[in-house]
Amino acid sequence: MSKRKLTKEMADAFVESIIIHTKYLEAVNVLISNRTYQMVEKMKTYE
Repeated sequence: MSKRKLTKEMADAFVESIIIHTKYLEAVNVLISNRTYQMVEKMKTYE
């Protein structure tokens, strides 16, 4: 899996919450709709 920068715009659109502990990122709860899933799958074809 390639690394990508999480921009503020992406976070505003898709991230519900981020839980951070002292030394690591614990969880990023992402809101993914069916349309979002379709867009991600389409993006994979261009990589």
